[in-house]
Amino acid sequence: GTARTRILVLSPRGRRRRRRRRERKRGTENEVGRVSMAGQKARSATMALVIGMLMLQAVSVWCSIGSATGAVQKNVDLANFAHSEQQLTEYAFNPDSLHTSDWARAAEVEGLSLEDYLARIFENKPAKGFSQGATELKFLLQNNTATEEYFIVFRPEKPAWHYDNYTISFTSSAPHVLNASDIRIVSVVEDETVDFPEIRAWNITIEMDFYEYVGITNVSLVATPGDTLPDTAVTYTSTPVEITAGGFVFYTPPDPFSPTNPTNQVVTGPGRGNILTPNADGGAGEGLNNFGVLVQFLNGSTSSEITVDFGAITNPAVITQDTVIISYNGASCEIDGGTWTGTSMTLQVGCGYGFNGNTSPGSTYFALQLSQLRNGQFQILFTWPDFETEEFTEDYQNYYEAVVTGSDVPVVVAIEPPGPFRTSGGETMTFSMFGTQGSQNLRYNVTNAALGEVYTFTFVSNTDDGDGTETVIFTTAPGRGQNLPWTMEVLINGTYVLALDLTGGYLFSYYETPELISIIPDRTDQEQGGITVTLNGSFPGFNPAAGDRIRFDLIEINSSDIISFTDTEIVFTLPPRTAFSETDYTFQVDVVVGSIPTNSLPFYFTPLDVIIFVTGAAPVEGSTTDYEFTDGGTVTTTAITTGNTQNITYQWEIIGPDGLPYTIPGLDTTAGSISFTYNDLGPEGRYIIRVTVTNAFGSTATAEIGLIKLESGLVQIIVDVIPLQGSRTRAFPNAGIEINALVQVLNGPPNAELDYEWTYGDLTFFFTPNSTSSDNTSTVARFGRVLFIPQKDVFPSLDLITVTCTATLVSDRSISGNDTEQISVVESELVAEINDGSEFTQLSASTASFTLSGLNSYDPDILRSDIDNGASRNEGLTYNWLSCEKSLQENFIESEDCNGLLPQASTPSFALTSSDFNAEQLSTTAPTYFRFSLEVTKEGLGGNLRRSRPAELTIQRLVDVTQDFSRLDSISVTTVNEPEREVDLLAVNPLEGLVITPTSSIPGTQWTFEFIEPLGLEEMTVTQIDNGVGYYDGINPSSNPMLLLPGALVNSEQFPGLDWRTRFVLEIRHSSPTTEENTDRIVLQTISQPQVILNPLSITSGNENTIFSATAFSDFDGDQSILRYRFYWERDGTSFCVNGCSGDFTVQFQITTSGTYNFRVELWDATGATLFDNETSAQPIQITTTNDNILELSNQELDDCFLLGDHSCVEEVAFNLATFLTSSRSLRKEMESSWTLQTASGVAIRQTDEEVTAVVANALDKVERSSGNSFPTTNLIETYYEICQKFGVLSTRVISQSEMLTNLLLILLNVRERKENGIVVSTESVNLLRNLYPALPEIAVFLGQNERSLGTSRRRLLQNPNDQNVNLANVYSSQSDDIVFAASDNEQCGFFQLISIVPNDAGNGGVPSLPTDFFISIRCSQAQNEADPIVAGSNSLSICPEVFGAGLRKLGFHLVSSPDYPYLSGFDESDTSADARQIPQLYIDQSVNELPDDLPSDCFQLTIQADLSNANGSTNVALAPFEYEPLRVVGEPIPEQGLYNRVDSGATPLDTVVANDTVRSVIAVPGAGLYGTTISGLAVTPTPTEVGGGTPTPSGSGDLGTPTQTSSGGGISGGAIAGIVVGILVFLIIAILIAWLIATRCFVVVAPPVQEGFEYVERDIYGRGFVVEQSVFSDGSMVESQMGASQMSPA
Repeated sequence: GTARTRILVLSPRGRRRRRRRRERKRGTENEVGRVSMAGQKARSATMALVIGMLMLQAVSVWCSIGSATGAVQKNVDLANFAHSEQQLTEYAFNPDSLHTSDWARAAEVEGLSLEDYLARIFENKPAKGFSQGATELKFLLQNNTATEEYFIVFRPEKPAWHYDNYTISFTSSAPHVLNASDIRIVSVVEDETVDFPEIRAWNITIEMDFYEYVGITNVSLVATPGDTLPDTAVTYTSTPVEITAGGFVFYTPPDPFSPTNPTNQVVTGPGRGNILTPNADGGAGEGLNNFGVLVQFLNGSTSSEITVDFGAITNPAVITQDTVIISYNGASCEIDGGTWTGTSMTLQVGCGYGFNGNTSPGSTYFALQLSQLRNGQFQILFTWPDFETEEFTEDYQNYYEAVVTGSDVPVVVAIEPPGPFRTSGGETMTFSMFGTQGSQNLRYNVTNAALGEVYTFTFVSNTDDGDGTETVIFTTAPGRGQNLPWTMEVLINGTYVLALDLTGGYLFSYYETPELISIIPDRTDQEQGGITVTLNGSFPGFNPAAGDRIRFDLIEINSSDIISFTDTEIVFTLPPRTAFSETDYTFQVDVVVGSIPTNSLPFYFTPLDVIIFVTGAAPVEGSTTDYEFTDGGTVTTTAITTGNTQNITYQWEIIGPDGLPYTIPGLDTTAGSISFTYNDLGPEGRYIIRVTVTNAFGSTATAEIGLIKLESGLVQIIVDVIPLQGSRTRAFPNAGIEINALVQVLNGPPNAELDYEWTYGDLTFFFTPNSTSSDNTSTVARFGRVLFIPQKDVFPSLDLITVTCTATLVSDRSISGNDTEQISVVESELVAEINDGSEFTQLSASTASFTLSGLNSYDPDILRSDIDNGASRNEGLTYNWLSCEKSLQENFIESEDCNGLLPQASTPSFALTSSDFNAEQLSTTAPTYFRFSLEVTKEGLGGNLRRSRPAELTIQRLVDVTQDFSRLDSISVTTVNEPEREVDLLAVNPLEGLVITPTSSIPGTQWTFEFIEPLGLEEMTVTQIDNGVGYYDGINPSSNPMLLLPGALVNSEQFPGLDWRTRFVLEIRHSSPTTEENTDRIVLQTISQPQVILNPLSITSGNENTIFSATAFSDFDGDQSILRYRFYWERDGTSFCVNGCSGDFTVQFQITTSGTYNFRVELWDATGATLFDNETSAQPIQITTTNDNILELSNQELDDCFLLGDHSCVEEVAFNLATFLTSSRSLRKEMESSWTLQTASGVAIRQTDEEVTAVVANALDKVERSSGNSFPTTNLIETYYEICQKFGVLSTRVISQSEMLTNLLLILLNVRERKENGIVVSTESVNLLRNLYPALPEIAVFLGQNERSLGTSRRRLLQNPNDQNVNLANVYSSQSDDIVFAASDNEQCGFFQLISIVPNDAGNGGVPSLPTDFFISIRCSQAQNEADPIVAGSNSLSICPEVFGAGLRKLGFHLVSSPDYPYLSGFDESDTSADARQIPQLYIDQSVNELPDDLPSDCFQLTIQADLSNANGSTNVALAPFEYEPLRVVGEPIPEQGLYNRVDSGATPLDTVVANDTVRSVIAVPGAGLYGTTISGLAVTPTPTEVGGGTPTPSGSGDLGTPTQTSSGGGISGGAIAGIVVGILVFLIIAILIAWLIATRCFVVVAPPVQEGFEYVERDIYGRGFVVEQSVFSDGSMVESQMGASQMSPA
């Protein structure tokens, strides 16, 4: 408890310090100027010479004097000098002194003045008396005690006098801080270093003991001469040292104005002897004790402010000795927790101590009022971190301790075990107590206020432990609840005394409601049982010995079958199936803990089975097990297993025609599939292919097929229809049916062509590669190998639906192949919902009437398309109200039926009055829980009754609430990507984003969301939601929907413990200004994680003709129909989705470019929104092509694959070709117009532009045909976009035909038009478009110029000098449509994105100079509408609030600002230069919700801005808005009336602002469209544009280059008319002159010879000539003529 600090003060030492010798001046000062005159330089030189001679003479004289005088004396005898500096100085300067010159010489030798030299002798000598040490001393008075040291030097008056001749005493200015009697000398040491001149001094060390107040005192030492010294001896007193003892103390009685009053007593620190006694009335509480507080800071100030400057004092900690002495509430006892009334403290309720509020210095108090529990000593420890941060690093602390005397009171110190306890009771609790006085009458009660129940436990015993404590034992009573309060009562002297709780706030808990989460495995083929099964979940307190059990369909298994158990896991041995039922194979399993059953999960007895799926061989007619094949192909057999497939293994064997096992070298016979070729087998004949599968439980199953090897060279068409996995319904998955066929033609003729016939049930389809697929109806797709049934045409069937594909050789129709599969489409399970679909709500007892409705129930098989055609979701439903239960407990452990509240007949809804509920209420004080269940049914196929799972609604009816509770109309749960379709809450994909939307017809209703299960997930609704504008923000009440981010329900960063297959309970708490807050609950069950397994590749090397196959499967235990498999090869960072991204579990594919490829499979959901899993093969694929000429090979493959209907081959070849041409292995030489193509073997092949163009054109044509017949998935969209992007960036010397550009744009158009609504467009697809479109304007301009040079230009508008360029119009119209389509697809509310597309080589060679700017946005509320302004480039859009006046409405508003491409493409006029403005195009996406009716006419307002800096003056500018019609659609012919015609009725002017060179026009538009404004009032000088050019080129900075019309309807201005008149007069004069010259034969005109071409020129009103028609040479070549030349032609 004592702090000792050593303060060191260095005493004087005799060491001399050598001072640096002063420097002498050794020359003249620096030169400050230069003399330029020659005379001056001469005079200076002479003067320097004279001075130098004088200096030499002076040196000579000095040396002679030195030699005559001799050396200076260095050692001067100073023994007789006086002993003070003053005396010595006087002696040295005495003119009569014989030694004065000696002193001067000695000083000179040292380089010092005489004064400095003499002073140095005494510089380290102490003065007489006390030499001051440290002037101040600061320390922390830790624990109210400290001992400090101090050093000082004392020198007697005379050298001969001794320290002992003096008496040393002390003074202290503040005795309450340090009493002089507490100062003592501990050391006196003579300083022997003080030796010259003769001086004697002593070093004195003193110690000071502090143990009272903190504060500041000044301490001095006094040296009094003793009797041995003369009376003239001086008494010396040291300069006071200021000592600061920092910290704080408590003292009593409180006297704020005199803390050092002698009657005060410090009570902090050791040895105070504080004693506390019980109150005078005999109670256990200690009376109030008030203490003053004195605080001393180290900066010198004294303050009672507890929390200033140096950090805050922490809440005190009570430390007791032995066992517990006092009780207190540490949570309530806080600094500044009390109030000083002027005479005493008032403490916070429940607090035993506290400070007052630090109001002013001198008025800070501490009060203590603790409850005494037993005799003994306790201590309160105070810690003040960072009391002084600059000088001390330790924390300051002090303490108060006291002894408590008096009688003990009953106290509960500890409880073991802490629980939780079984709800059935009967368990032992042990209490550690004291103060019971040996009583054998104790009562322990636990209260569950929510249930209105008190549980009284059974007393067993009270035993004295011999050390002052007792051990008390109780047996628990049955009960329910967690964190329940309790009381302990002890009978003492005939009265029950309530024992004090010193356990630290212990609360009693029973186990929570148990929950079964998973069964592993949940199926087996072992009907005899015997396997080990594990139950995972929450089974608190499970104990078979206490009667807890596991049940199969309510039948208990023997406790002896239970192997092990914990609170989260139970392991047992499965009994035989017949122990539960002779006929059933599926059972509901639950666990009963105490008397509480868990939820149930299914367990399946499923025999293991396997079938073999064959590709590459044709089924033998009339056989179901035999297949045949010839050479040229690859046979793949795949084992498809059902039943319990956990840890499945495979073993294949081949039996030859001779009945003996046959081995293929290198074949992996343990994979899920095997592949082999014709030559891998031996002689012709029938082989048996057999597979045996074994699961984790040792069960096996075997299947075999016969494979007949035919003679080689036979022509064979092999068709394999890929079966669908599992059954599907009309509603699930939310996609159509796509059935793919794998087709091989073995040994077929060159250029073989196939056509296809498909049957689907009763439907038949015929198709050839040149056929066109139907839109929005069942059709054969791609080139014939795909049958597509859109979701609206998918209908359930009692029987399996037979699907057959037949491929026929066109050149010999006797050769064909076919395959048949059957698919299962069943009816969906109906969905029952009570009221808003929640499982829990609250009801006030005063509510007059409450309606239970099942009208929100629905049939999932009624699709949106059916509803649009007038159907209703609940059409044909019958409502069966199954049961009503009531209980005082929410978990209905003890319940009664209340079926009297149910309607007598089937009715969709019914109302219950307050009287109805009152008659069934179980308590007048506690709430009663009512649970209603509803089932809906509907007649299905064949008269079978379709059913729903029962829906349940629990109503908590409160008797003490008088106001009605809030009500919701519905709670919809949809996904971000499919907002129109309800999610199956029991099969939620946790990787999807969920939108949860409550609706209420009560005005002002707001809600909050919170997950209450799993435990610990309460914060997820804050951290894992999208809190953007328009969505619930997780903090404030809101009327917006909640968007759970994709992946929020599994493996999130904030909640890494979340796993797949989890049950989530979400509470929605809602209220309105007129209603009480209500709570609704919905339950979400996520699916288990689908994982993909890729079978090893059987063939890993080959050439471009090799057919590879791959197979994958998933052990997903849910609906397999939601899964889609995508197989990719990858090389050099480029991936390709093989087999047309079909989604099937097995694929066949070819690779047409040499190289090494990695191979992987990805597992997706049906919509392409979620990637579940992926796996990469450990086996790379090596390709060595037989033809190194990639152009020749690609061209041939494209044609062959097309004729065979192999769309995947066409797309793969095109993709490889595009990748190759954009890689480093291809190089185009501009000057030679040729390509150098580097083959895989290192050979460089030279190809011309024309040769490359031909192959690329073929590829684009074939891919366009394939895409036009496709229904593209997410991954296929990426494939199409990547093909277009790679081809699009090639040189204009390759994309040199309009048809090529058109096909490229048509591929993109096909994606837009043929994608189904549920399919997602990925971000990667958007990026591909952003990389593609900058290259296309340059190509379009080049094609326009190139085709004009070939004489293919059409007649143009007279007012537009630009030739009509359909390609440019196609590019810009497609660009707007494609970017908007891809960037806005499936985005959530509040989304917006800015995109800018800048054309390559902008502004050069006719390429538009302006970018195209996009603002893509999805808006669902007025808040989102106001959050982000819609601005794209120079244009903007505003939307009126009436759009969202009715609440949530999902709409897309997309604004595109493009260059004036209608004008630049030659189809429209223009009022300004082409680079003066961007024209706006508005898109409004109403695919989810439609715009409301009766919107204001000015609801949509466009602001269009134009730059008039190039206009030649602008006065009285007027603007007239218009809309362009019709817009360009690529691939369609130009309408007869033209493109981009202006329609004045489409827009209304609102405002026009002209500022300097900028004009801004605000117009109201009716909706989506392409808009512009006519600008009149400009004085413009037109400038003609060359025919070969693109963008009009103005003649000067002030010319716009085009005429300006006075109105949008046509006509010319007055200036133009004047110009025309002048032009006509000039023309007449020239004509007369030419006629006269001809007449006089002064000018001869020679007619062109017959073989020369000529052209007809049409001139506009400005005299500009335009070639309308050109003549052709007899050999067919055309005249190449420029506009300037044609104007001087004979025409």
